[in-house]
Amino acid sequence: MAEERGLSIEDFYAQMKADPDGEKAIDLRQAERMNSENYLIVDGRMAAFQKTVFDMKRVLLTVNPEEGARRTMLREKKGKSLTQTLADNIKRANDERARYNSLYNIKDFLDPRHYDVVIDTTKIPAYEVAHRVYMAL
Repeated sequence: MAEERGLSIEDFYAQMKADPDGEKAIDLRQAERMNSENYLIVDGRMAAFQKTVFDMKRVLLTVNPEEGARRTMLREKKGKSLTQTLADNIKRANDERARYNSLYNIKDFLDPRHYDVVIDTTKIPAYEVAHRVYMAL
């Protein structure tokens, strides 16, 4: 969504933090779509917590923090160091935890107990992640 709006991920999250009603509207739009279509794969922080009229598999993809920072660096190409990118990722996750706790009373959206399937993506390629998600469904 950040890309759709022409924003960096940092600017997008700052916008969401400044406009909780806007974030709730996005989450509501996602929930409506989830309840109007069959066989849908939804990617989103709050997707696992949306109420749906059908059975849903909640899948959490995890990654070692350092590998996550490396992937962020490859994707965003901002010239930041691994240390700075790692710190930014940790800050973003902590900010998201606080925001979702404030908005929805969800203490930790990354707690594996909220999910049916947890896949550590640290050492496997994207096609293997996709295969494991498919097999879990």
